[in-house]
Amino acid sequence: MTYENMTNQTLEITDSNEVNTEINSLIERCTKELIIFSSIKLIHIILNNNNYLNKLSRLLKREVTIRILIDGVDQHLMRYITQLNAEIGYNMIQFLYSHELGNLKNW
Repeated sequence: MTYENMTNQTLEITDSNEVNTEINSLIERCTKELIIFSSIKLIHIILNNNNYLNKLSRLLKREVTIRILIDGVDQHLMRYITQLNAEIGYNMIQFLYSHELGNLKNW
């Protein structure tokens, strides 16, 4: 996991426990918008193993916009997001996929 914080410092984490801890921290501190760029394989591991789908629904209650861009189609995740958006009445979760995600030089 690599991200840039508000002081423009880049942090890279490779240990899975540290990644989970950092994701939890980022989700809890998120106040306006959460943007996720991920491979479909990694998003499955993260969302299925750590109860992050419930955490995302808590973000929606705080009116945080969530944008997810992954590198493949996931019908189960798309249905879940559609269901969450229907429950809140508008599209607070935007979900897209692109086969070009791994090749950012084309963007």
